[in-house]
Amino acid sequence: MSTSKGKYEPRIEDDKKKRRFKDYFIRYSLILCSIIVGFGLVTSLFKVDIFIFPFVYFGKLTVLSFLPGLIVLWLSLKLYDKKRDINNLMWINRKQGSLQRTKTNVIVALVLTGLLITLIYQFQKYGSIFIAIYNSGGEYSAKSFLQGVSDRSSVLIMSCVAVEIIDQLVAIMVRKKGVRIFASIIQLTLLFVLHQEVLKSPVNLDQSASSTDDYVYIGVYTLFVIVFIKTVISFVARLIDLCLSWHDQVLKGARL
Repeated sequence: MSTSKGKYEPRIEDDKKKRRFKDYFIRYSLILCSIIVGFGLVTSLFKVDIFIFPFVYFGKLTVLSFLPGLIVLWLSLKLYDKKRDINNLMWINRKQGSLQRTKTNVIVALVLTGLLITLIYQFQKYGSIFIAIYNSGGEYSAKSFLQGVSDRSSVLIMSCVAVEIIDQLVAIMVRKKGVRIFASIIQLTLLFVLHQEVLKSPVNLDQSASSTDDYVYIGVYTLFVIVFIKTVISFVARLIDLCLSWHDQVLKGARL
């Protein structure tokens, strides 16, 4: 009996180790693929090529986008498994949102909504949110201090605020992970449409002297890019959360 027991104990340990390796590989592969999908959205929407070692993007998602990263991940886990115990590798867990964060989302959403209403009112009244008060003959009047880019810059600013409001409302009201991802896709689509329609006349940086309008427009466009990158990161984070949740359910079912 003792010989039989000694014979099969290592096999049981090996099976547990292989299963653990498989779980780690699936979990980190899901995270890796979520990141690749996020970059794939950027390359597909803006028709650009991105190269980041060891991942290759060709302007759209292909098998070659995923394969090199998965091979590198598998080799890395194998090397780690040889030098160390795979059971001690860091296990990625999802952090649940706290009630305090929900209160913060509500406050931010209310402030941004009030700001958006103010900007829309100002835009409808003056045709721009970039206004200055002038005194002409004792009478005060408001005008835009930008010339050629006033309306486009105003639309970009208001769209950035609107996208942030959507993000806060999703964090407050939506609990289903698939719906959260869908909301991020809507945000990215809105920003892409605005990018294509509003930015038809970019600033010419080759000219010798740029005006104040150009510098303001560059600042507004920089803000737009920041909001776009933040939305992409949010999309990737929500996709990772969905994938890890699915993997948790698979592991729970396997234990049962």
